[in-house]
Amino acid sequence: MKKISYGLLFILCLLFVCSCGKTNTSTKPRVDPTYGKYPSEITIDQPQGDYQLFSSKEEIISFFNKSTSYTNTRKDTSNAGTAIPGDSVEYEASPSPTNAEPGSSEAYQTNNQVKGVDEADLIKVKDNKVCYLSNNVLFLLEYVEGSLKVVNKIKFESHEELVQEAENAKIYHYTSDYAKDLFLSDRYVVVRYSSNEYDRCEMKEDGTTSYATANYKHSTNFKLFDIETLQEVKTIKTSGSNVSIRLIDNDLYVVNNYTEFLRNHYLLPYYGIDDVLYEASVDHIAYCPGFYNAYYFVSIYKINLGSEIDIQNLHVASPYINNLYVNEDNIYLINSWSYQNVREDNIEYQYPTSKVLVINTSSLQLVGDFTTIGTISDRYWIDEENGYIRTVTTGRVYKIKYYFDLFPFYSADEIFNYLTIYQITDDGIKQVSMIKEGIGKPGESIRSARFNGDVVTVVTFVNTDPIYYIDLSDPLNPVITSAFEISGYSVYQLPYLDHYVIGFGYEVEDNRTIGYKITLFDISNKEVKAVGNSYTYLYTNTNNRYNYVQPDFIYNPKAMLVDLSHDFFGYHEYEYNYSNYNYRQTERYVLFHIDPTSENPIQVILKEEASRNSNNTLCRMIYINDDYYLFDDAKVLSYKRESAKLVPGQSISLY
Repeated sequence: MKKISYGLLFILCLLFVCSCGKTNTSTKPRVDPTYGKYPSEITIDQPQGDYQLFSSKEEIISFFNKSTSYTNTRKDTSNAGTAIPGDSVEYEASPSPTNAEPGSSEAYQTNNQVKGVDEADLIKVKDNKVCYLSNNVLFLLEYVEGSLKVVNKIKFESHEELVQEAENAKIYHYTSDYAKDLFLSDRYVVVRYSSNEYDRCEMKEDGTTSYATANYKHSTNFKLFDIETLQEVKTIKTSGSNVSIRLIDNDLYVVNNYTEFLRNHYLLPYYGIDDVLYEASVDHIAYCPGFYNAYYFVSIYKINLGSEIDIQNLHVASPYINNLYVNEDNIYLINSWSYQNVREDNIEYQYPTSKVLVINTSSLQLVGDFTTIGTISDRYWIDEENGYIRTVTTGRVYKIKYYFDLFPFYSADEIFNYLTIYQITDDGIKQVSMIKEGIGKPGESIRSARFNGDVVTVVTFVNTDPIYYIDLSDPLNPVITSAFEISGYSVYQLPYLDHYVIGFGYEVEDNRTIGYKITLFDISNKEVKAVGNSYTYLYTNTNNRYNYVQPDFIYNPKAMLVDLSHDFFGYHEYEYNYSNYNYRQTERYVLFHIDPTSENPIQVILKEEASRNSNNTLCRMIYINDDYYLFDDAKVLSYKRESAKLVPGQSISLY
């Protein structure tokens, strides 16, 4: 009897485990799905009802407790980047926002994704001002009569403060600030920095000294400095770990994941100006009925950088946000770690989805949300034009077959690639069209995409790099008009002039990466074709020697110099060399000139290599008029543009 009881208990446990996380749906999938056929037979479960504001903190707690039982989205348990204020903090009511006059910018600009939406970087240029972050030091430089000079600098320091003392013990509070990146507004230099704080107790007993630490805090903060003098004006704190920040005119948009609500006594999100913290009121916190895969808050702060610092804030119960796309009208918050399960008979299909939450930039009102079939893996894979939202997604459907309706067997079906267009309407966000087939061959996944007006170019890859031209001029009927195959694949695309795209990526041979390559594509007449030869930098792997090169465009394309008015682009790269167990790192900055009429349209015109005996980093290149400047940690190298060449000038010391 005991054996039978154990057996029944084992079967019941298995049935419980197999039933967890499965979503009931009336949708009927194909019994044996084939490549490219899912959208016509699978319907995304969209949230039911409009977003609403919570009425009380008790309602928020109840909502989050329900969310923990109804999700098939991966949980993220990281609490890095979250600040928890002390119990003695006194909160005040949030101030109301005001409007600000738009700013202006000339010469070099960050390689932003969207015109008019600035992204943070280590260096910024505004009028004749240049601000640069290096080794936790903020430099202010001025460009006067064709020359650049340092006028001020500030170092971000660590702080130690004795906060409590007893006969045999002392408690010190330590704070370390690490500057991350910056913006320039009309009035301020805005530096984003992270603060690590903790308390350390020094104890002396029996002639020995021991130490213990507690109360660790980590927050995403901003320091505002006067743009003329670098005098510190304000400090702004935001709760949660930062996803990204943008600057539109003089409004700074901060998007954070706030993960500590359930784990820290139901503390609501907050922000701070100098030493005063403001807790989010309940009428700034929203949810969607029936939307139960929300473990966190996504917090959106709109900080007006006028003469008075005013902050709007909105917090939405949401899945963890890992990416975003921002234009001047809306913020698109993306969770690309979601899955949806559909089961029929003894087979269950699990496919990736991305959940997108849309927030209006002007009012911080919720526009709506939608869920895509497939993953939006990159912020360049989503775009909005004239009220139409365009996305490209990729994914692999997993099939789970249950033997005896109990034992799961997992297998993977073909990869799929889709283009989907949605429309923002008064009734919400509605899907209006979709390309289900033709983007990539079987087994190929999307590696890069770039929207540019009525066109999107998409690159897929397994053994070759088909780049597709998709005509979006009729949002209700997008059409693939051309495809061009070339070895390797692009991971980033840069529009150039009216009918070119520059593809940055890898060269591949026998399904193995052998170097990186840059290709100029002509996309006129709704066709795609390569122009001349690609620029290729090959790795070496012979006689126990191996080298690998990591250019900025692979992981951080906004760091590139893009001066297309003079047909220039450039980037920083590291080269790693291994030989007989010896390791050497080479660092350089490479500048290119583009000439579509040449057999080799991508040509190197400058290659500056860092000294091997120096720890300096060739970080960024900027230009003002015809003067170009290459920054490292200790100096600035200057150049003068003469036609399609740069002539070296004098070196400028930063210290």
